Amino acid sequence: MFAADGIQITRVPSQHFGGRYGFDQLWKKTYGGYVVEYSGAAVYFAGDTGYNRPMFEEIGALAKLDLALLPIGAYSPPPIRHHHMNPQDALNALTDLGARAMLPMHHSTFILSAEPRKEPITRLRALAAMDPSLKVFFPRFGEILPVP
Repeated sequence: MFAADGIQITRVPSQHFGGRYGFDQLWKKTYGGYVVEYSGAAVYFAGDTGYNRPMFEEIGALAKLDLALLPIGAYSPPPIRHHHMNPQDALNALTDLGARAMLPMHHSTFILSAEPRKEPITRLRALAAMDPSLKVFFPRFGEILPVP
């Protein structure tokens, strides 16, 4: 944990790996997420992660999360799902975390896996529309988003 000038940053686990070349031993230490708290607000940045309910419940217990930045892409083919969430996984994580709102990330910019580039955000929009109690932000690229 890091704390200074009223800001507190806590490194939290993720379900991923950090190696890129097969022989890279740094992977054991280079991945994770962060909970950032400042002036009564708390934001969770997941980084790359697969879905892991107990892990998300534990992270949610650290602080009353106002916003969760959750990845929704790079989930196909199925073997990489262990390390990446699909849109339904992200909504489940939002609930497990107890966060007030979600901002999707890790989608639509690069072809990272087998699903079509726009599929994750399209699926998330459809799923979020089915449950109005979920607060999911869908800003345009480059848009400044005021979060209440």
